[in-house]
Amino acid sequence: MRKKANPVHYVDNKKFYSEIVKHHEAVAKARAENREEPRINDYIGSCIYKIANNLALNSNFIRYSFKEEFIEDAIENCFMYFNGFDHTKWQNPFAYFTQISYNAFIRRIKKEARARYTKYKFFQEMVVTSDASLMVDGDDKPLVNPQMTDYMNTFITNFEQKERENKLKQKEKSLQNKEKKKTIQDFYEGKGTEDGTGKAKPATSSGEYDPGNVEPA
Repeated sequence: MRKKANPVHYVDNKKFYSEIVKHHEAVAKARAENREEPRINDYIGSCIYKIANNLALNSNFIRYSFKEEFIEDAIENCFMYFNGFDHTKWQNPFAYFTQISYNAFIRRIKKEARARYTKYKFFQEMVVTSDASLMVDGDDKPLVNPQMTDYMNTFITNFEQKERENKLKQKEKSLQNKEKKKTIQDFYEGKGTEDGTGKAKPATSSGEYDPGNVEPA
């Protein structure tokens, strides 16, 4: 039986990690000697580019038309958070920079969606406020393809619905955080306990609290 060849990875994670360690050590030495910090070398830069470029070819992102923006955002963010990779704690820079690139892609998708929403919303409002006779040609045919109009209206509806859902989630999360903070504050202030000491009363063998065996505050 023929053995399967080992898969060729487009980024050598071990060498990538080794180069990052060397760079961090060189930066630390330069700072100690009050010298200019060395720049990130070409090998590290090429690894970051390969990670961003290959992620853009992933099935989750390949259908988007702004591939170049994906890659540019990812590279910019990888260099921005480059020093956040602590080589003394982690040894997988590939995963670290892939996650940064992924997050950059998601932000770009949201940014492009909002820009498209703004454009479509402007057109929608213009149609509503404009004279109907201006939206057709001399043969009373619509100047804008009805299918395109339907698409824009659907996009606007879906976008606004998602915005409302996100705001509701943020509100619920904010309320949960406030409640959690209040619970912790009440505990330290001695509220929520029978004797106001902030200490839980000892339980009896039956599982009920025994008010007669409370430890002194």
